[in-house]
Amino acid sequence: MRYAPFKLRIDNNYDNMKSLLIFTIILISMQSVYALKPVKKYDFKPENFGMIYKEFKAITSDKYKINVWFFPAQDSVPLKYVKHASKRVYKTSDNKKRPTIIVCPPDADNMARMFQYADIMCPKGYNVVTFDWRGFGGSDKWPINKDYLCYTEFFKDIDAVVDKTKLLEEVDTAKIGICGYSMPAFQSFPVFQRRSDLKCYVGGALSADLDTIVGYWVKHGRPTFIPKDYTKDLYPMNVAEKITKPCLLIVGELDEITPAKMVVQDIYNKLKGEKEIWIIKGVGHGAQWYNKDSFHNYVNRMVVFYDKYLK
Repeated sequence: MRYAPFKLRIDNNYDNMKSLLIFTIILISMQSVYALKPVKKYDFKPENFGMIYKEFKAITSDKYKINVWFFPAQDSVPLKYVKHASKRVYKTSDNKKRPTIIVCPPDADNMARMFQYADIMCPKGYNVVTFDWRGFGGSDKWPINKDYLCYTEFFKDIDAVVDKTKLLEEVDTAKIGICGYSMPAFQSFPVFQRRSDLKCYVGGALSADLDTIVGYWVKHGRPTFIPKDYTKDLYPMNVAEKITKPCLLIVGELDEITPAKMVVQDIYNKLKGEKEIWIIKGVGHGAQWYNKDSFHNYVNRMVVFYDKYLK
């Protein structure tokens, strides 16, 4: 199924606007799972919701500029959506170095909607980092074949963001976690394994191997491809046994794309470190987006895990 662009309706009511954002995320997650659909223009930015953040570039090893939004730990800001909002003065609540969560962006659209992670996590004492893959959002232009599941170059994007994040004075470099859902989950998993500076990982709908996903989409009439340099040693089922750090895996009980049984047998059971798994009853792929309460429950469950290993 191809993603049809959804025109965002402007609403001055903050709660209604946030509910609408959840709805647009549902559309994206249901219609663009494992499909690269970059969008350069942001429908909105964090200042439209009164959030404090700073924007900068991380430079990859092959010299691409990756756009990053850094949200320092801050109180929640229950402001209404403001269409022409001014960016708030950047400041932190104190001079403490904080644990920091890097949120990998989706495979469609851009990072704009990822600010909702910060909206929940920042009041709980975490810095939150979001970014755009190359070719997406505010990052440098880069040719993307929309029939591909992913690219190995995205590993370089994550590395650049981690390296840049560690240089920030607001960050406790001994307490950095990372998370991703669907494609971002399997893109970040090998990076998490090889980087000792990433202390814990949350993966939603993490596929054990990419061939299964290709088979799923071919069966449903949508040819999909894996880049030749995305070798099988990078598949989560082959990476899992090398991981000795804390992991939380989340999957829908009815997920047909990344079945819970596969996640348990081929990934979770192979992990060598402390581990947790949450199988969400009665839902399929994209379980965290089904409604506002589900999303809040999803992120709050992540926070419980991060509290255990980063605080």
